Amino acid sequence: SKNNLFSSEEIQALNAWIADYYHWIKANPMGIENDNGLQNHSTCYDYQMVGLARYLGLDEEATSRLEAAKIKRIKTQIEPDGRQPREVGRTKSIHYCTMNLRIMSFIAELGMPLGVDLWNYSSDDGRSMRKAFEFLKPYAEGAEKWPYKQITEGGAEKAINEEMKPLFSIAGTIFGEELID
Repeated sequence: SKNNLFSSEEIQALNAWIADYYHWIKANPMGIENDNGLQNHSTCYDYQMVGLARYLGLDEEATSRLEAAKIKRIKTQIEPDGRQPREVGRTKSIHYCTMNLRIMSFIAELGMPLGVDLWNYSSDDGRSMRKAFEFLKPYAEGAEKWPYKQITEGGAEKAINEEMKPLFSIAGTIFGEELID
């Protein structure tokens, strides 16, 4: 279709670049390392790869990666109590817990049109995105004090207000209920 921003040659060049990039990052040692990693870098890798695959019309590859995310991301990164151990151990733990769960949420959203439900996935021992939200809930509501490191200006309270609370509005929309008061 004709648009006023790009010529058809520019669109073809852009699409070729995106396809080249997708195949490069899939085969590059750093990409492979992140594909097999255990924390937020790997979640970000999946977000990028699923988005690129969907853009390129590679829905089977996107679906395969989304299905794999159940084990490789949710089951691997979230404990049965909802804690994200590799993120709470950081010096900016609120930022990383929130960011990782936000990116998982974006990936879950990309899966919806392909029929992959990451929102409601739960491992045999109860690891799920919902559990991760439930773990963060008392801190987002202010019912409990954040017990992990958060060495940013404004500390835990500012990070909770600016990063964690907005994440709950996304989740509330998806789960069809307010997750925090």
